[in-house]
Amino acid sequence: MSNRDNFTQKTKDTLKDRAGNKCSFPSCRAPTSGASDESDESVDRTGMACHIFAAAPGRGARRYDSTMSSEERSSVRNGIWMCYKHGKQIDNDESRFTSEILQKWKEVAERRAQIENELGREIGEEHEHLLSLG
Repeated sequence: MSNRDNFTQKTKDTLKDRAGNKCSFPSCRAPTSGASDESDESVDRTGMACHIFAAAPGRGARRYDSTMSSEERSSVRNGIWMCYKHGKQIDNDESRFTSEILQKWKEVAERRAQIENELGREIGEEHEHLLSLG
């Protein structure tokens, strides 16, 4: 039996959808899935749901918070959607990638996805101010 508080598939899908299926790393925003040539139904997935506060204690656990419950650690609130590259980076350096920074990135990524969904297109740098308007 694992002592990790892993995300369910539903939670992973929610994190992906709330981020617009794009990496939440501010300067990346790479799409995290697309068609694969393997078959008509194959999908090439390059995104991952990452814990803001680690899923379990121990060596390599970044930003672990022992005061959180199992339910809190495995919830949407404790997750952020990233591409594999940036997901690995945030798991390697908790000094640089603090929980506060990751929570802010998540908020910005979700706001951007919300605005882009409402506009029906991506927003460019000239519309970055929309992210703060709410």
